Amino acid sequence: MKAFVQSLGIYQPKIDVEDDQIQKIDGTALILDDSMTARKLVSDALRKMGMRVVEAKDGMEGLERLNELYANYKEELTDVVKIIISDVEMPQMDGFHFAANVKEDPRFKNIPIVFNSSISDHFSEIRGKEAGGEAYLTKFDAGIFYKEVSKVIKAHVKTAQ
Repeated sequence: MKAFVQSLGIYQPKIDVEDDQIQKIDGTALILDDSMTARKLVSDALRKMGMRVVEAKDGMEGLERLNELYANYKEELTDVVKIIISDVEMPQMDGFHFAANVKEDPRFKNIPIVFNSSISDHFSEIRGKEAGGEAYLTKFDAGIFYKEVSKVIKAHVKTAQ
C-alpha cells in the first residue's frame, strides 16, 4: 500500500539529509516491515549511519532473526545489535506483539525498539510505549529518523555502562 501511495505522488518520504548531519554508529540493526519498499528506505538510512542491517518481514521472522543473532553472538548480542526498527501492522505477528516478546526475553530485553509506522494515531503511540518501544515515528522523515535513532542508541549505551 505504501508503495502504491508513493507511486501516485500522494506521499513522498523525506530522504534528503546531508551526510555530515548524520551521526555514524557502529553496530547492527534489525528491521521488521512487511513492505519491501519501507524496509529498503529504513535499511538505506541505517546503512548511511554506518550500521549493518538484518531484515525480517514480520514479527515471527524477527524473532527467528534474533535467535540466529543470539546463536552467533551469545551474551555479546546487545553489544552488537544496537536497535530494532519495527513496523506495527504485519502478517503473522504485529509489531506490538513482537516487542512484547522481545521485552519478555532476558536475552533480548535490553535492545531498544523504535516503531516506524504509517499509523499516526495517539492510541498506537501509547500502545507502542506499553509494548516496550522507546520511540514511535510516522511518515518517514530522514532528519527525524536519524535524530531519533541516534538518541535512542545513545541512551542505551549510557545505561549499559
